[in-house]
Amino acid sequence: LLEHGANTGIVSFELELPLDVAQGKDMVALLKDWMQRQSVDEKAARSAEEQAMLRDAQEWLRTGEYP
Repeated sequence: LLEHGANTGIVSFELELPLDVAQGKDMVALLKDWMQRQSVDEKAARSAEEQAMLRDAQEWLRTGEYP
């Protein structure tokens, strides 16, 4: 999957990255390598969903319409 573009910066509904649920040191090393290749910022990836919801809420308040 990684060789075909799987996003290593995607988070679960529990805000876990693939790295967080990886089992075994080889898998952790592999994911860290791919995250670096994809320039994944762990902190930014974890907060992306929260930021999107905040933008939507602000737009909703501003326009009175849900985006």
